[in-house]
Amino acid sequence: FDYYGDPGADVILVTYGRIFGAACEAKSRLAENGVSAAVLKLGRIKPIDPAAVEAALGARDVFFFEEGQQCGGIGERFLDMLVASGFKGRYFNNGIDDCFVPQDTVEAQLRHFGLDADGMTKTVLEAEGGETQ
Repeated sequence: FDYYGDPGADVILVTYGRIFGAACEAKSRLAENGVSAAVLKLGRIKPIDPAAVEAALGARDVFFFEEGQQCGGIGERFLDMLVASGFKGRYFNNGIDDCFVPQDTVEAQLRHFGLDADGMTKTVLEAEGGETQ
């Protein structure tokens, strides 16, 4: 795994794969809105590195973004590992809810499900009580 940003950040965006770039862009946008965030990029999702979970334990809020199903996805597994390690913060699992995904471009689908930089920024700001600019 790789960690980008302040190790003491209150907010951590966890992701993997091609939406990592969107998470980095969201991190920058959050900073512009006064939210200190870091990005934790999983390089391997099975098994999840326990050290990656440990890196997220100190955060107040963990936002997991994945381009896959929420139910039974990597985000759920990451949460299980966090809780087993004593995590006491808030956790937000962001992915594809139980729905039919119609055909469209990848870009349009990521935007639709809030997995682009705009969507990630909005999700975090709403949870943190802020508004998007």
